[in-house]
Amino acid sequence: MRLLFCLFLIFGYVLESKCQEKQKLSEAIVEVSDLWKLDSLSCKGYRWKIAKKLFDARNDSVKGKQIFKYLGKPNHSGHVFLGNVHKTFALYTYYVYRDNCPKVMVEGLGIEFLVDEIDDSVFEVSEINWCG
Repeated sequence: MRLLFCLFLIFGYVLESKCQEKQKLSEAIVEVSDLWKLDSLSCKGYRWKIAKKLFDARNDSVKGKQIFKYLGKPNHSGHVFLGNVHKTFALYTYYVYRDNCPKVMVEGLGIEFLVDEIDDSVFEVSEINWCG
């Protein structure tokens, strides 16, 4: 009886851990690429529907070149110096939602990729909101 209970416990743990695995970012950007590029100004609503895949994905050493290849040119880009890691990063911002397309009036949602300028690896992916 104990053995059967232990087997159920182990099987349940393995099954639960498999269900909770996040999709890799490298896979997510390829999966959403076509629709993402069709909505370059974020006015058609495609990005809004598929952005969750990118927000929820696990960063797996994606390169900045891959971001450009599959998501296209960012809506904004810039440079950021992070003192805690003593590095300069490229910051790529893609619009996901804007309240008054094609202009941004009051609110919006975006995704930012912080890319190491030396080795071109994606350091961080974050969701941004703005209003006002």
